[in-house]
Amino acid sequence: MSVMVATKTEKATGISTRILSELFDEQVLRRVHVRLWDGTYWPDEAARPVTLVLKHAGALRAMFLPGTEIGLGEAYIYDDFDIEGDIEQVFSLVDALSAHAASLTTRIRLARELLQLSGTKWKWVSFDPARAG
Repeated sequence: MSVMVATKTEKATGISTRILSELFDEQVLRRVHVRLWDGTYWPDEAARPVTLVLKHAGALRAMFLPGTEIGLGEAYIYDDFDIEGDIEQVFSLVDALSAHAASLTTRIRLARELLQLSGTKWKWVSFDPARAG
C-alpha cells in the first residue's frame, strides 16, 4: 500500500481554494474568478469580467491576514496579487468579504487557515508603513 504525500504547492492550493470557497458567494463568482500561482482557475475556467491573480502560495495570507483594507492594498502594491479585466468588479469582493467575515469565530477560523499558507514575500517595512519615513 502506498501513501500519497501532498506537495507544498498542492497543500497551499487546497487551503487557498477552501478559503476562497468560504469567502465568496455565488453572486460574486458570476463576475470574478481566481487564477492561482500554479495556473489553477477557481472555481472553474469559465470566462468572467475579472480575474484575481494570486502570484504566490502566500498571496491570500498577505491579502487577508492583516484584516484591514490597508493590508489588502499593501498586498496589491507589493505584487502579491493582480487584477485582470474590469477592476470595478473587484469592489464587490471587498463588500462580500466585509459582510461574510463579520463574526469573530469566522475570522478566527479563517486566520488559522491563512497561517498555514507559506511563501509570503518578505517586505522590508516598519510595523506601521503609513508612519514610516
